[in-house]
Amino acid sequence: MIAVGKYSEAESLLVPMVQKDPDDPELHFLLGKVYLYTDHPAAEAEHQFDLAAVNAKWKPKIARAYSDAFDVVLRGDDDTKAGEYMVQATRADESLKDDACRRLAPAVEQRHTDGKTYRNLLRAEGAIGGACAAVAVKQIRSLISGSDKILDIAMLTDV
Repeated sequence: MIAVGKYSEAESLLVPMVQKDPDDPELHFLLGKVYLYTDHPAAEAEHQFDLAAVNAKWKPKIARAYSDAFDVVLRGDDDTKAGEYMVQATRADESLKDDACRRLAPAVEQRHTDGKTYRNLLRAEGAIGGACAAVAVKQIRSLISGSDKILDIAMLTDV
């Protein structure tokens, strides 16, 4: 059901299964994945993924779930949630760290030419915070050097 986007139906089946077998990491992984695509707070998905990650073999799958959710959420113009998902992906799989900002920055930049892109990157937290901040600073410098208008740097960096 999850594969075809029937998240509500999957949730109604998974919740009782998790209650019956609370030590099954696969069930927690699947429920976390469902929570990413429903109206549940992100913390609920994170909690389910944390329970699944007790078994390290689920960490790459958790990272992939967050990464896939990042792509979906970004198409819906929710930069903040997309950034949060990418942070969670890198927490589950550190090897995604370098790729995270390369994916986040251009996607956000396509929609925001007013400095919001850079503010969002500077606000990135967790595993990608430093990398995103470095990308943002570099892009701000490029924007300033290539612009004839005066930019309010305080506004751009007010995080």
